[in-house]
Amino acid sequence: MNRLPSPGKTARRLSGWASRMAGRRRPRGLILVYHRVARSAIDPWNLCVSPENFAAHVAALSRYARIVPLTELQEAAGDAPPARPPVAITFDDGYVDNLQVAAPILTRAGAPATVFLVTGSLGRPGPFWWDRLAWLVLAPRTVPEELNLELPGGVVRWRDGRPGARRRLHRNVWTALKLVDEDTRDAALDRLARWSGSDAGPLEASRPLTPLEVREIGATGVVDLGSHTVTHRPLPRLPLEQRRREIVESLEACARITGRRPSTFSYPHGEADPTTVELARDAGLAVACAGHEALVGPGSDPCALPRVSVHDWPGHLFTRWLRWYWLP
Repeated sequence: MNRLPSPGKTARRLSGWASRMAGRRRPRGLILVYHRVARSAIDPWNLCVSPENFAAHVAALSRYARIVPLTELQEAAGDAPPARPPVAITFDDGYVDNLQVAAPILTRAGAPATVFLVTGSLGRPGPFWWDRLAWLVLAPRTVPEELNLELPGGVVRWRDGRPGARRRLHRNVWTALKLVDEDTRDAALDRLARWSGSDAGPLEASRPLTPLEVREIGATGVVDLGSHTVTHRPLPRLPLEQRRREIVESLEACARITGRRPSTFSYPHGEADPTTVELARDAGLAVACAGHEALVGPGSDPCALPRVSVHDWPGHLFTRWLRWYWLP
C-alpha cells in the first residue's frame, strides 16, 4: 500500500520547487567543468566526455544559451533575465585532447572556453598521476592478493585480489597520494607498477599538454588559459606559505610560457576555504572557480564561483538536464 506523503514533506517539496522556479526568474549564469574530450576504458572519476557528445553539448549550448568567456560571465548574469542565459565552458588540468579534440569543436562553433593548467605537469612524459594510478590498479586482470604501500601518511594495506575490491584500493591510494609531493607520488606509483606487474595502457592519450602545445591552444582564439596550481594538491590542506606559492608560481609559469599572466584560476579538487580564497584574491585574480555546484549570480564571490560537472551524456540527455537545472 502506498502511503500519502506527510504534510511536512509535501511542504518541503513545494518550497524546493518554488525556490527553483524563483531562481529561474532571476538572472543566473552557469559554469560547466569538463576535463577530457576522449574515450577511456578506465575512467573511475568520469572525467571523459566523448567527442560526439561534447560536440552535441556545444551545439545545445549555442542554441539555447549564450556561451561567454569566463571573465564575462558574472557581468552577463547580472543583466536583465535573458531568453538565452550566459554559460561559460571550462576544462581542468590541461589534457592534450583539449587541444587535439576539444579546440577544433569549440573553434567551429565560435565558442570560448577556459583551460586551467597544472603547470608542474606541463611537458612531463606520461599521463597525469591519477590516470596512471587508475591503470595500475584497475586495468590488470589479476594482481597480487596483498599490498603494503608505505607513504608519508602511513601504510596502505590491502589483502584482497578480487577485481571488485580494487576500487576500494584505488580510492585509498588516491586519497593518500593527492596530498604528497610529485617525487613521492612517482616513487609510490613505481612501486605499484612493480606490484601489479603492469604499467601498460593507452596512457599517451591522457598526458598533459607540453609548453609548445599550451601556446598552440592559446593561439586558437577561442581558448583562454588559466592556472590550476603547480602540483594539483588540495590547497586548504597545505601550510599557508605553500598555498601561496602554489598559486603565485603557477601564475608565473603560465606567464613564462604564454607571455601573459592569467586572470583566472581553479582550485584543485574544488577545495577552497576562506583563507585560500583570500590568497587567490591577493594574487590579483579576477575569477577563481571552486567546487560547490550552483548557479552564478551578481552576488557570487568572483574568487569562489561555483561550477557544475558535466558527464558523458548524449545530446538529448544533456539538453534535458539543462532544461531541468537551469534554462528559463
